Amino acid sequence: MSVIIDLVVWVLLWIITFGIFYFMTKRGVTFNKRYGLLILFFLFFSFLAVLYFRDILVNLKGNFTLIPLLIFALVYMITIALYHFSHQRLQRPTSVIERYPHQHIIKMDYSYLVSMPFHVLFQQIMVWIMILWLSKQNYSLFEIIFYSMIIFGLLHVFAIVPNGKIFGTYYLIASLIGAFIFPILILNFNYGFVYSYIVHFSFYSISSVLFWLFANKFLERIKSS
Repeated sequence: MSVIIDLVVWVLLWIITFGIFYFMTKRGVTFNKRYGLLILFFLFFSFLAVLYFRDILVNLKGNFTLIPLLIFALVYMITIALYHFSHQRLQRPTSVIERYPHQHIIKMDYSYLVSMPFHVLFQQIMVWIMILWLSKQNYSLFEIIFYSMIIFGLLHVFAIVPNGKIFGTYYLIASLIGAFIFPILILNFNYGFVYSYIVHFSFYSISSVLFWLFANKFLERIKSS
């Protein structure tokens, strides 16, 4: 029974959090407007997830090292530099941004770099819980990756509707790649959960730059679809 309850709570946390998040964006609370509320929102639900699943998350342990934290600091600084370079050297994809105003990943606002990490934090906590729970059930790494791909795929299929076909499919493909990478990092590397977070964070950073670099081709793809 406890397994079923844990599963229900985990699923409800996803649904409730992103359900409320969707309506918050409709009320003007976004990654670049009134984003302080968004930070508090994701911190609150992250806290709820940690509190309820603390017995599972306690398994996130390892030999203390500053290396992954220093790597994240470096990645964050590189991301800021990429944003600055893009604003200085690349053409802002205004047409794409106007067509998809809710896709903050393509706006490259500096405020996004303040609020987005907390969005990633909640998602990663939920990922850690799922992977550690599957590991606790004595599933092999291959099986954990397989189930992660199914679960991530299902979650992101539902995200296609609010994000549109192009962006929804993009996030779906990225989630399947993450479902392969995250379990390997979390279960096989010291402080692998931090590396998992770094990979997730880097996805948004790299994607922003790619959209700016290939904005014209992206527009052609939209018009032909």
